[in-house]
Amino acid sequence: MRTKTVRTTACYADSPILGSAWVPVRGVESVVSEVVESTEAFHQGLCAWWNSSPGILTLLHIRAKDFIYPRYALTSLRQLLIPDPRHPNVSLAPLTEVFRKYRNMPLTPWPDMADCNVRKELDAASAEVLGKPASVIAEWRRLISIEPTVCQRARDQVQD
Repeated sequence: MRTKTVRTTACYADSPILGSAWVPVRGVESVVSEVVESTEAFHQGLCAWWNSSPGILTLLHIRAKDFIYPRYALTSLRQLLIPDPRHPNVSLAPLTEVFRKYRNMPLTPWPDMADCNVRKELDAASAEVLGKPASVIAEWRRLISIEPTVCQRARDQVQD
């Protein structure tokens, strides 16, 4: 994926699919069934998470090789941080709800994400899950959009 044009960092499919640029993800069935309404809800919540600013930050943190056309090692992907629904104060429900509401709406490329209405909703749900003010996550979204390796402009060309 190229950081300047990428829109979607995770997708959800009702049935298993195979792709050369995607890594399939499944929750551990015994863990997932204890804490969420369904495996489907868990996977939809994860999809929303990885398309939100906190999820994108975790991906930017583990990228390898070329910063503007990153590659991801499977070992690093397996270590991505996600909200743990086993924790008593964590619920993926806000992420699942926002996924279901906006699943057919387009996302803007990362350099334009500061003004993306769908991403704002994903971030509001992420803020709720993390127990953070929505304004904090909105600032992360803005900073990601102007990150030189994301917008592919020199730091002095970026409007703060």
